Amino acid sequence: MAFMHQFNYKHLIGLLLAGAVVLGTGELKDKKADKAPSEEVQALDAKLLKDLQHQEIQIDVKTATLMECGDVTESELRKLFDINNVNYNKCESGNCHYTSYTIEGKLDNGTEVLFKLDSGEDGNVLRDLTFQGETIPCAM
Repeated sequence: MAFMHQFNYKHLIGLLLAGAVVLGTGELKDKKADKAPSEEVQALDAKLLKDLQHQEIQIDVKTATLMECGDVTESELRKLFDINNVNYNKCESGNCHYTSYTIEGKLDNGTEVLFKLDSGEDGNVLRDLTFQGETIPCAM
């Protein structure tokens, strides 16, 4: 009973708030760490990416300029249309699969690239090409 006399409602509120903070941060951390969709969705993504390797792709102007400057061909980028190169952690919020993919990979010459690939009813678009860890002389 001596314990109960030293413990008041302020201590209880403090413990409840601390517990809520710990639980809340744990939930947020779990959601951020696992942006990858389920295995079924990833299997569908893999099929779509395989199909996109053979479909018409539009390339935005900035990306086309960077490709020319960096001596990168469209076929080199198409080789990266693979589920193993999709980075779900860098996808656009609410648009992680089925329509937009963030693809990272290495070209044949060892250059690391990152780009977005959008697919949809309006066509397929390759955009936002960046070269990782390298400076391209004529880059914008």
